[in-house]
Amino acid sequence: MSHRDQRNKQFRREISTKIAEIQFKYCRPCELQECDNCKQGEKLRHYGDLLLKDTQERRKEPKLSKNPKEVKQMKPAARISKTPEEVNGLTKDKYKMLKDEGITDAEIIKAYKLNTSRFSSIKEKWGLLGYRGTVSKNKQKSQAQTVERPESKKPAEQANNAEVELRNQLNKMKDEFNELTQKHQALEQTHEKLLNENSQAAAEFLKIKRELEQTKTAFDELVLQKRDLQNDLSVAERNLDFLREKVEEKANDSSYKQKYLVMAAALKLHLPDGLEVKS
Repeated sequence: MSHRDQRNKQFRREISTKIAEIQFKYCRPCELQECDNCKQGEKLRHYGDLLLKDTQERRKEPKLSKNPKEVKQMKPAARISKTPEEVNGLTKDKYKMLKDEGITDAEIIKAYKLNTSRFSSIKEKWGLLGYRGTVSKNKQKSQAQTVERPESKKPAEQANNAEVELRNQLNKMKDEFNELTQKHQALEQTHEKLLNENSQAAAEFLKIKRELEQTKTAFDELVLQKRDLQNDLSVAERNLDFLREKVEEKANDSSYKQKYLVMAAALKLHLPDGLEVKS
């Protein structure tokens, strides 16, 4: 590959890189989809025209044979010569495009390995002496008619806006953090209050539980006492029934009744007046 072909390949690679950068940075996040009045759309069309023109120029060029003998036998007129239209891969349109991008002549000379005097004479033939890069009238009109979008802002302004946005987000996060801290403190106070109330309720519960146990113990003792009294009562009732039976037996016995009447008469004799012995 010749040095000239390498320069053309490098030029096409740079243009393709710029196109891809514009598409990734501006076209993908764009929501307006108005390419006709867009400054970036003008750049894309400009770069596309450069690539198209370079392709057409390369197709018009005669192809060199890969056989060295055929190259030697070619006439001098058939060989590709460096004309003022192109020097080391640099053309008039490429030079204007680079100047529009803000690249200096010294950088162009160094990139394309040109001689300063030769470069000046070529610029004179191209009619570009003193050319510093301009913006077309169509671009000026589109810039005046198009509303500036966030993507077309200057890097410094974008950085300032990003910094302001980050500060606003940081302040918002601080406010949310302070609010959450206050809520956390309130929850801790409520938790401590509930713990105190819970401890008091637990103490009262234990007290009532102890009183209930004491009442249950007293009730059990009363039940036992009641049972003992019932047993004693049943024994007493049995003894009373037994004594009643004995009394009835004695009462029915005539000998005991006769003895009782004798004893009553004896007692009546000895008792003072007014007192009687009941029979």
